[in-house]
Amino acid sequence: MSNFLGVATVTATLSQVLQAAVQSDVPGATVKTLRPDGLADLTQEKGINVYLYRVSPNAAWRNADLPTRRVDGTLAQRPQSALDLHYLLSFFGDEAQLEPQRLLGSALTALHAQPILARERIRQTISNQVFSYLGDSDLADQVELVRFTPVPLSLEELSKLWSAFYQIPYALSTAYQASVVLLEAEATPQPALPVRTPQVTATPQLLIPIEPAAARPTLVTAGVENVQGTGNAPRSATVKLQVDPSVGKSQRATLLLNELSGAVPSAYTFNAPARAAETNTLAIPVTGIKPAEYLVRLQVDGVESLLEVDTNPSSPTFNQYIGPKVNLP
Repeated sequence: MSNFLGVATVTATLSQVLQAAVQSDVPGATVKTLRPDGLADLTQEKGINVYLYRVSPNAAWRNADLPTRRVDGTLAQRPQSALDLHYLLSFFGDEAQLEPQRLLGSALTALHAQPILARERIRQTISNQVFSYLGDSDLADQVELVRFTPVPLSLEELSKLWSAFYQIPYALSTAYQASVVLLEAEATPQPALPVRTPQVTATPQLLIPIEPAAARPTLVTAGVENVQGTGNAPRSATVKLQVDPSVGKSQRATLLLNELSGAVPSAYTFNAPARAAETNTLAIPVTGIKPAEYLVRLQVDGVESLLEVDTNPSSPTFNQYIGPKVNLP
């Protein structure tokens, strides 16, 4: 899934794909991402303008977003939006030299030869200083690749579209649809403790190939540093975890805390900060925590570490979760 920067990242990457194509086919041409009514200067140049003029729900993915709230209003899973992006590509240049038509041919050829936004191309765009504001985008990790498809527009549809821009003369144009962009909210559901004794039943179904899941993380050590707060006030601290296997740079890591005791045990989730490289040590800041003892789990790309169960029949906590845990005094 992608965060809120997914839409802008698609536009920026598309402009880079087209720029790479036209700079060799039509030297001196540039690619811009402006509103058509702001193109007064571009009509004197040669280039392509990429304009996102419409966004619509994706028919195939819109029903994949199951109910995200429980009956009491608490979050059950991250809300997800599946979107199709509709782009208008306009071409400008010297009509006597057929520059708009040459640019049209170059753009159509490039998008037909490579209709999918490759993950490496997206990463190159994000790392470009021109698009520094997209540095936190995770579109490259989206499970579904974005594909561009030409959209035929009739003369009437083109006329209606261009008439929306006041006193702007028509320029040679074509339309493309980018599908699909999966936007996911950053909210994290409140964690529940895992089932101690699962009951598994089998039902016949079609075999569907799936991608292998991330390896289950194991917490080697868990501790707390820099605890701040006194009395009954909420605590702020840093939970330091040593985990095996290492957590990758682009993997999503989430800390899950469940209070061990209390009339109404509290539960918290905190996302791990971004990492510059793969690491087996995570330092995760936590805030607003009730002073208490907590069971600790780490979730990496949806796969959680296991909790330790007391297997001593004579123990008062027999068959209950007893670790790993941390204490916020």
